[in-house]
Amino acid sequence: LRWHWPALAAGVVLLAAAAYWLLERRDAPVPWLQVQEPRRITFATGSETGARINAGGDWLVYSRAQDAGSRSDLVLQSAYGTRYRALAAAEQAARPAWSTNGRRIAYVREDDGPCELRIVGIDDGARERIFRCKGEGQLFFDWNPVDADTMVYAALDSGQAGGSRLALLVNDGGWRSRAL
Repeated sequence: LRWHWPALAAGVVLLAAAAYWLLERRDAPVPWLQVQEPRRITFATGSETGARINAGGDWLVYSRAQDAGSRSDLVLQSAYGTRYRALAAAEQAARPAWSTNGRRIAYVREDDGPCELRIVGIDDGARERIFRCKGEGQLFFDWNPVDADTMVYAALDSGQAGGSRLALLVNDGGWRSRAL
């Protein structure tokens, strides 16, 4: 019976030390996660939407309209707040997506008439039409993360139940649609 009291006291001390250690760890900030105050990146007037940052975290692409009545441009800007550069001016550009290699940006041109999926190069500004939407509806797309010559897309026809189609867009000398 004499050794029970010291063992019980040692157990209580160990439990208290473990509880203290766990509570201290829980309140300590995670070293790789640092919360910073938000900082402004863009400084131009107008509306900015659909921002996407590249995989390296140093470039930003977004749609920008000067005012409510103007067509939106697709613009590229450093994430450090430098002046933007228009990639696709006055095309009613929306929903940009970075390619796997970070050198091209796919976007939807929503001008008068059916929309189009297009690609623009960030180095030379070369534009390429990939796909024309059929009818009125919404187009969703993204690049294959391991192949810069493949995208997946879904076209949703407005007013039709079950009207969406999933397909692959593959560039094998020209962009072609393949059933998924």
